[in-house]
Amino acid sequence: MKTQYVVLLLLSILFTACGCDDDNNNDDNQNVLTDENFMKESDTYIIHLEKRMADILVELDFIYNDPNNVNHQTLLLAAKNDSTYIQGETDFIRGIVAEVDIEEIEIPMPPCPGIIVADCVPRSLAFFIVNTPVTLTSLQFIEEQQQENVGTVGTAFPLTNFESYYNAVPVDLNGFTGPITISINRLDRFSNPVSYEYNGTVGN
Repeated sequence: MKTQYVVLLLLSILFTACGCDDDNNNDDNQNVLTDENFMKESDTYIIHLEKRMADILVELDFIYNDPNNVNHQTLLLAAKNDSTYIQGETDFIRGIVAEVDIEEIEIPMPPCPGIIVADCVPRSLAFFIVNTPVTLTSLQFIEEQQQENVGTVGTAFPLTNFESYYNAVPVDLNGFTGPITISINRLDRFSNPVSYEYNGTVGN
């Protein structure tokens, strides 16, 4: 009887240990990037910066062609300062991306080919990936018709196997498809707050 009890106890411990391993494996699997489940904040930020630079170039052209404007010099200086700031931000974020590339840190290609010029938001979006020097302060997914937040955003964590390079923000769009605006708040290279939006279509 005593022998039977010892055997049952050992089996119980064994099954419990196996169950813990399964849970850990499931957690690891849930944190794996695929070519269908993530977006990179560096991509959306560069899109934002490029659009702002294009707007400023149009503004500069208008100012140059209106030299009689009493505010000509003030407007010109402000536009040039904005241009310098945006170029600095662009160089900074591209530099971070380049450092990761030099280290040959291989993550899957984002699921939206040509995301720098596209409006794609993957249907299976599960992670919003942020480079580690960048601080993301808030993230929302707003559907266009009712202007309601349709996304559930979790707490950022160091991306498994890429802890020194990326943080991953868990995202669940709760089955939503269609036009969406991603509202992003972050800090710039001077730790000043920046708010911008990325407009796309889920499942495009």
